Amino acid sequence: MTNRTKTYRGRVMDELLAQIREELGEDAVIVRRGEGAEGGVGGFFSKRVIELEATAAATTVDLVDDTPALPEPLAAHDGEPGAQEGTFEEHLKALLAGQATPPAPVVRPVVAPEVTAVPEPVEPALTAEAMAQAFAAAPVVEDDADALVSLAVEPVVAAPVPVPSASVLAPGSDAALARDTLVDMGLTTALADEVVTETVTTLVPFAGAGSALVPLVQRTLAARIPVHITRGAHGRVIGFVGPGGSGKTRCVARLAAAYAARTQIPVACVTLRAPDQGAELRELLAESAPGVTVHSALDAEWAAARIEELRATSLVVLDTPGVSPRAEAELRVLAAELAQLRADELHLTVPATIASRPARELVMGTRSLRPCAIALTHADETDALGTVVDLAIDSGLPLSFLGRGQGVTSGLRPADASELATALIAA
Repeated sequence: MTNRTKTYRGRVMDELLAQIREELGEDAVIVRRGEGAEGGVGGFFSKRVIELEATAAATTVDLVDDTPALPEPLAAHDGEPGAQEGTFEEHLKALLAGQATPPAPVVRPVVAPEVTAVPEPVEPALTAEAMAQAFAAAPVVEDDADALVSLAVEPVVAAPVPVPSASVLAPGSDAALARDTLVDMGLTTALADEVVTETVTTLVPFAGAGSALVPLVQRTLAARIPVHITRGAHGRVIGFVGPGGSGKTRCVARLAAAYAARTQIPVACVTLRAPDQGAELRELLAESAPGVTVHSALDAEWAAARIEELRATSLVVLDTPGVSPRAEAELRVLAAELAQLRADELHLTVPATIASRPARELVMGTRSLRPCAIALTHADETDALGTVVDLAIDSGLPLSFLGRGQGVTSGLRPADASELATALIAA
């Protein structure tokens, strides 16, 4: 039978509990608790009340039997001697009264395993005589520091860098004259020594009788000059970076004119923050490539939007503001702008007239711009192209273009390692 519940309401919990105990007894059970509201107008100014639903404790029946259980009969193993009937208590009383004998111990037969074959004796891997001979042949190591050092693994020592032999570069020899020529053309003495020594020790022994040394030196030098091949196509953006006066804008005009004149690829140019708003570039292209459009951007955001439109159908050539390798703040700004423009290739313009130390400062200072190659410019102003060639070999930044003269249509050619080697040491 289910007890009925009763709901109590009030504002104080202790008062409600006292009322429940008084009406339903000390064992009353609260089955639900909630909150409600009383009074007020339109839902406002009402007062909070506590709701408790309780029931009287149900009558319980103790189903637990406290009577101790009788011991179970002693279990016997079927079919074994000593198995007897009766309870454990009866057997115990009989034993105490001397009226029963304890059960005989259970004896189980032991069955020997069946042996089908006798294994043959195994010969030892090493006889006593052989072991004695082995120990006699072993070297005796003295227990001292020298003996321990002799057993240690010797460290691997890197082979020294080969030094040019005095006989190879003997004063007055053809090899020495070739080395001096390379140094006069701008290569460092160390690189010139390596090139000539490699030629004499690897190519000369296999050259025909009477073969001249200079062509072999050219071959060795050309193999060391890294070259980058530029692929122009619609959808690609090729830019030039470098200090002011290094020939960036002229390289842009020459590259744009070359593709516009000799291919069917549409070409467009974009200038970024040009002080003249692209006037110089338009003037260079006016006669050689009048169909090439020039778009002048005052900031990287506008340039990026314009480039995205142009690259869908055209090859885009980008001109950037000149920057000094020591102007760290300007380099950071330009690097951030170039990241927005997403150029496929950036070529660092390096004039052939630059000295060795400033050339290295230029490459190191513009690393944040991430150029992929060196465009050698002003090559017509000096014969000593070795400074920039040495720079490319030493830095690993390949040469991409060679610029000569003032012309737009024929002043830029792809860099050729053999041509450069021949320019440094003529036959």
